[in-house]
Amino acid sequence: MRVVVLGAGGMLGRDLVTCLADRHEVLGLTRSEADITDLGGLLRLIEPLRTEVIVNCGAATDVDRCEREPDWAYRVNAWGAWAAAAAAEQCGARLVHVSTDFVFSGDADRPYHEWDTTGPVNVYGASKLAGELAVFRACRRASVVRTQWLYGRHGRSFPRAILNAAAKRPETGLKVVADQVGSPTYTVHLAEKLAWLLEWPADGLYHVSNAGECSRHAWACRLLQAAGMPEISIAPIASSDWPLPARRPARSTLRRYALELAGADDLLSWEAGVDAFVAELRAAGELPG
Repeated sequence: MRVVVLGAGGMLGRDLVTCLADRHEVLGLTRSEADITDLGGLLRLIEPLRTEVIVNCGAATDVDRCEREPDWAYRVNAWGAWAAAAAAEQCGARLVHVSTDFVFSGDADRPYHEWDTTGPVNVYGASKLAGELAVFRACRRASVVRTQWLYGRHGRSFPRAILNAAAKRPETGLKVVADQVGSPTYTVHLAEKLAWLLEWPADGLYHVSNAGECSRHAWACRLLQAAGMPEISIAPIASSDWPLPARRPARSTLRRYALELAGADDLLSWEAGVDAFVAELRAAGELPG
């Protein structure tokens, strides 16, 4: 199968290209090589490739910058999603588009499934929701995959920030928000499920995340334990003690209901993801400290 991955220079895109390389004929295109907000450019680039599937990993993911610069957020996350979908439709390709848990408010007392009512509380979530709607309107063969709390070896992420902070100031300890709950998702595990989805015949809306849920504080504690730094103290704090430009959902855990119904909900636990991530860093000689 011929697959084009847009946003291939990002954290998820790089792992997805690696995951698909031994299964399909895959071409990864970075942001500098393929601007998802330029429909004409996308068509000129993709049409000659006769690709069968386009996976759009491109997005504006800086949540606080989105809040400060909504035009930028909507240009990339809404218009860019529409352009990728329109290009796929024009080329006769299937589109798989990556979205986020931030389309939900975070006010529910249970994990959100695919058919729950959305209600974003910040510009990032609203722009990503607009992108979801655009994808389904512009491309007849489209799937949207919502995921959350992504981290991996490549690029910036919460675990990277925690590890770096722990290495720089082990004596003073850390402070981490304890009232935001979700499912940390390792990009390698997400990439593996995306690879499965490319061969699954049913298009639609899917939630994909590592199993289980935790607070950011619990995530940080597990991370430092796996990294061999359990002695570093991590104080739990409230979100109000760490104010940011954009409000975050309090509990945005995703239930993988569509995968359950398909008999394919086999995602590993978030703890297993953390352990695999640390092992990957260690093998690459990139574990700080």
